[in-house]
Amino acid sequence: MRDVGFKNEIEDFVINCPIPLQDKIVLISTVELASDEKEIFWNALLLLYKQLEKENIQIECLRCVHIFFTPDGNLEIINQSKAYWGVTFSLIIYSIDKFRQKGNPIYYCTIFLEELCHHFWNIEDEKLVKHKVLEIMQNLKTDFVLSDIYPDGAYYE
Repeated sequence: MRDVGFKNEIEDFVINCPIPLQDKIVLISTVELASDEKEIFWNALLLLYKQLEKENIQIECLRCVHIFFTPDGNLEIINQSKAYWGVTFSLIIYSIDKFRQKGNPIYYCTIFLEELCHHFWNIEDEKLVKHKVLEIMQNLKTDFVLSDIYPDGAYYE
């Protein structure tokens, strides 16, 4: 049992993850995802994995990240243990209601990848991370440019 829980956590939440990344990604959700949303996230993970391989990054050396899917970006952590005095973990929170407003699978994928790139490549700068996402998306379609994957892509050139 984990020392922390999450309010409204879906107990049987499952998204497939490429086997080499399974020890590096913990998926938790407080919102039901549609099958196409799960598939887009799965594809983002596959693209991420391809890029890690392409760059010869040793996956076993990467830090684990907890990824949360929430309706609105809010997350309530619940202490389930009286033994610990503190807890630490890396996290990504996706606000699914905002994704659903866009309704664009390519944009979904870029946002999923953007946060994964912030974590796994340790990129803080928003402009730099968008270029990393473009590099990863070019594994899907080599002629992608920033304006193909970001509505305001020209701003990031």
